[in-house]
Amino acid sequence: SGRAQGWATPGLKPDQTNNPPTLQDLELIRASITGGNNAYSNATGHFVIPNAGTANVTVNLGMLGQWVNVLDFQGSTLALSQVVTPPGPANFIHNPAPAQAATAQVNGFIHTTRVHNFAKAIIPTYPGIDIAITCTVNRNSTCNAYYTNSTINFYASGGGCPNPAYSTVVWHEYGPFIIDMGPPFPT
Repeated sequence: SGRAQGWATPGLKPDQTNNPPTLQDLELIRASITGGNNAYSNATGHFVIPNAGTANVTVNLGMLGQWVNVLDFQGSTLALSQVVTPPGPANFIHNPAPAQAATAQVNGFIHTTRVHNFAKAIIPTYPGIDIAITCTVNRNSTCNAYYTNSTINFYASGGGCPNPAYSTVVWHEYGPFIIDMGPPFPT
């Protein structure tokens, strides 16, 4: 058992000095045992991985969730592991010393999961969005974000612009994915 958390930008504003990251729970992130089972966390970041053994295991937590797979275009995607004696706990905190590029990853994870869950709460039978969409952060340009081919993409900070991987921009870029995956509109 364990808990998954990360330092991410609160509210509707970007990651800037006047809106520093806060510790937040990571819902529906995949925790796995090397060579064994895996489980997704609940709304408070807690998870329980089925494991009948008593020997030490390595528990892993990356930026892969039930509804999102975050990739960092310029660097390493966040990944943590620790050796744990069952039943644990295996507690993880992504981005413990908040840095802009890592905060973008945690923001992308949290808000892609939230917007998916929001859409499904409105129409539980909505087709096509129950997949782990790729969310690429820190792309090699600035001042923009975009959706294409079932991926959402966010540029790095620079050129006077903050990193766009934060709440409102993530939700905005997820919108075309919802439309693309839905039923065709009548003509």
